[in-house]
Order: sequence, then structure tokens, then C-alpha cells
Amino acid sequence: MPAPPRTVDAAERALRLKAGFWSLAGGIIGAAVGSWRFGPPGLFLGAPLGFGLVFLFSRALTGAAGKAFGAFLAPSGDSTPHQREYSQPQSLALRGRYEEAVKAYEGFCLEFPDEPEPYLRIARLYRDELQRYDDAIQWFKKARSHARLAQADEITVAQEIIEIHTLRLKQPTRAIPELARLAERFPAHPAAAWARQRMGRVTGQRPGRRSGPNLTLPTRHLLFPLPASRFPLPSSLFLPYPITCHTATQNGMVSSATM
Repeated sequence: MPAPPRTVDAAERALRLKAGFWSLAGGIIGAAVGSWRFGPPGLFLGAPLGFGLVFLFSRALTGAAGKAFGAFLAPSGDSTPHQREYSQPQSLALRGRYEEAVKAYEGFCLEFPDEPEPYLRIARLYRDELQRYDDAIQWFKKARSHARLAQADEITVAQEIIEIHTLRLKQPTRAIPELARLAERFPAHPAAAWARQRMGRVTGQRPGRRSGPNLTLPTRHLLFPLPASRFPLPSSLFLPYPITCHTATQNGMVSSATM
């Protein structure tokens, strides 16, 4: 079976042609100088010597110019990195082969674990095409825990998880931990105010207020043989309304505390 023809860039072909012309001119000049200085032997020595020297010099010169021009067009350092291509999984997804596309993206996740894009594309395939919402949430969280996310991307991931809970699964209470995390992690960002507002809608409370129905839990579920101070609640626990807890002390007395 014949080998496929090699493709040569047009610019590279032009550079080679120019180098050939320059080298030919260098060979003629070398032959003339050699013949003038050393007679007929100089003709045969000067021609190849002039050709080779000019060819090497021209190739080095064009290579350095190409590198400098490339550095001008795409400088290194703080510039935007090259975007990786995901043509294979994209092609599979366009043909409706979503499971195969997910597998292909998983390969990119293993090869480039710091890049968020394949994680996010898997999550969106599960959400938008396969309607497997729990899997979508799992992959959004993997993007957050495994890859390197910028602040804007992390906020977007949190909002997409919240959207799945509230609009796709119709279970807004499951979005409360994600809303609380978003408000706590980016308190100065407008997304924090949005998260607090949404959390207030879910819990039925105005953002920033802790008033509500006083819920007294049954005493039989909260009686301990030791003082309640042995079981402190974490300070970061969010309670949308006060809860009255009853605990038993060592002398048999029952005390109440409202949180």
C-alpha cells in the first residue's frame, strides 16, 4: 500500500526556494573568487564552498526570523494559553453518541486532570442530553475538586448545580448547602447576595433574618446522660429558625436552650 503523500507548508516551500536561489548565487560567487585566487582548482573548491555557506546562513537567518515573528504573534508568559481541541468527543456528541463522548472526555480528564473543560462537558452532557442529573452534579463537583477553576468558573459551577436541584429535580431544599457555600466562599461577589436571596426563598425567610416558628423538638430524643456542653454545635451551622433543645444534667434536672 503506497504511503500517503506528505504535505508541505506553502511558506516553508517558499523559504526553501529562496534559500536555493541565494545558495546558487553564493556558489557562483565562490567559484569566481576561487578561480581568480587559485586558478582552475579554486573553481571546483569555491563553488561548493560558497553554495554551502550561503545555504546554511540563509536557513539560520530565516529560522530566527520565523521564531521572532511567532514570538511577536503569540508571546509566552501571561498570554492566554492554547485551547485544547476536543474534536473526537465533540464529533461523537454531534452524532448523538453521548455515552461514547463521555468516555472520550473521561480520557482527557485522566490525561489532563487540572483542566476543567472535559469535566464540565461531561456534566453538561449528563444534564442536557442524557437527563442523568445526579451524575451531572457529581461531575460538576469533580471539576471543582480536581481541576483548577478560576473564580468565575467556580461560581458558574455552583449556579449550575443549584439550577439542577431547583429546576430539573424540583428539589430546592437540596440546593441549600450549595447556596450557603456560595454565599460563604464569595461574600463580596454579587453571586453571594443572589445565593442568600435564593436561600431565603427556599426556607421562607428573609435574607439575614433568623426569625420564624419556634420549633421545640421532642424531649425524649434529646436527653443525654451528660451535660449538653459535651456536644457543642458547630458555629457555622445555619439554622433558618430557632430550635429549643432539652438536655438532662447529671443531677436529673432538665434544662432548655434555644438556638
